[in-house]
Amino acid sequence: MKIYLTTVAAVFFFFCVQAFCQSESHVWKPLGDQAKQKIWYDQSFLDTLHSEKFNVWILQMYNPPLHFDEIDGRIFRTRLLYAVDLKLMKYGLLKAAYYGINNKLICSFDYPIENYSDSLKYTYPVLDSPSLAKLFELIKKKISEKSGNTE
Repeated sequence: MKIYLTTVAAVFFFFCVQAFCQSESHVWKPLGDQAKQKIWYDQSFLDTLHSEKFNVWILQMYNPPLHFDEIDGRIFRTRLLYAVDLKLMKYGLLKAAYYGINNKLICSFDYPIENYSDSLKYTYPVLDSPSLAKLFELIKKKISEKSGNTE
């Protein structure tokens, strides 16, 4: 009986740890606050940033909400995972989640570009998006501080 209870406790502990480890924890920091759009980025990735290639989550809220023919419903919020190359000053999209009213998930997409060549993975110029350009300048400054460079 003791072995049975120990086994059950171990299995329960294993599943609790797995569930806890799989939860996402974001530290959202404001990036832009305009009349029609508010933008945050997940600051938690900066603590482990060691190269010019990384992934970053961006959260955007829209007022008025967006509407796309391909997506059923009005979009009040998006959460996007970008793959970024600071050396090329380009980015690509890894994941997109679209939320409706009351933060209800309308739909999400995964873009399997991790194993693509850099020319295909990083296709969008950073300068096309002023808010992302602002974030990337902040990140470059952080990398420069970590490495001890003064530019």
